[in-house]
Amino acid sequence: MSVGSEHILNNFRKDILNLKNKVHFVTAYINPSNRDSFTEGNASAWSFSNNGVGGSSTVSDDSSAGNFKVGSKSIKANWATMNPAPTTVALNYPSATNLALDTTKLGGKITPARIIFFVKCDQAIFYPQVQFVTTSPNAVFTSPSLPDVNGVNTSDWHRFEVFIGPYGDNFVSGPGANWTNINQIQFLFSFNAPGPGGGNIWVDGVYIEGQNHFVATNSIKQSQYGTRETSLTSTKHRNATTQQALAKAELIRLDSPILRGTVQVPGIPDILPGQKVTINAPSANLSNTILRVLTVKHHYGQDNFTTTLELTDDLVNYQALKVTSMADLLLQIHTPKSKAQREKDIEMGNPLTLSGQPDFTTTAQTRDYPS
Repeated sequence: MSVGSEHILNNFRKDILNLKNKVHFVTAYINPSNRDSFTEGNASAWSFSNNGVGGSSTVSDDSSAGNFKVGSKSIKANWATMNPAPTTVALNYPSATNLALDTTKLGGKITPARIIFFVKCDQAIFYPQVQFVTTSPNAVFTSPSLPDVNGVNTSDWHRFEVFIGPYGDNFVSGPGANWTNINQIQFLFSFNAPGPGGGNIWVDGVYIEGQNHFVATNSIKQSQYGTRETSLTSTKHRNATTQQALAKAELIRLDSPILRGTVQVPGIPDILPGQKVTINAPSANLSNTILRVLTVKHHYGQDNFTTTLELTDDLVNYQALKVTSMADLLLQIHTPKSKAQREKDIEMGNPLTLSGQPDFTTTAQTRDYPS
């Protein structure tokens, strides 16, 4: 469509109303993603520790009936003939102390990250705790006795949830302990003195659940237009690389001004919103520019028929409309609707919905993409 021959009037402007140059992306975090791989056939990555003397100990995968809670195996530790007997034993993951977990980036003030796990012991009474090791054996965070000071007096499996990180539960911190660098998780089992010279403990279904907060910015566009922010959330768990890439993709989609305007043309009865047109309009600095039709208005007069098109150069965020048939409408009315993904996630207890909202107080992981 060219000025003078195929369109009569045009009015174009650059629109920054929808421009965004800072994107916040909050997503679910689950590690391990299947909620079990830490304890499923993974005994070689675990170690056993105790404060007893002598004797022997082993760490193994246990698939015997009643001795696993999630999947088909648990982690079991056995100790025997220790004298003096231990008053505390522990299963530790990973034995290499290289977890390198920054819990400050896994939840915020509204929804702190949490660890979920199952424990079991064959002793009459024990006091389970979870302990996080940072940079040295003494730089630890230690939880109170679970579920309380009375401990556990049955040999059944017990499930615990403990909020972790700087906004988590009331941990006792050792010298130099830092939530930004967790390298090992220890599951402690304490006993009344003198303690058992031998016994068995089990751990299963260990995973950490929380939220990630990624931010993608375009510093050049911020200097040109000021900071213009938006946010999006996802209840689906993905790895960190994918999450950051999605934040970048949303930034690229929104960080440029959008050209919008109207042209009035001789009547085109069959044009539809969503279709593309090519425009030549020197006054608007448009030469063979492909634009998307947003709206169509037809004007009928006694002597003429004209069409006014609202157009945009944003070809990404608008798509051609599919012509709807009566058959399609009837099918939509009479076809049962499945539940939305968000509703399913809420039913499954997705971490993003535990507090009813994404937690933007989670420490952001920011990257700049200037262009």
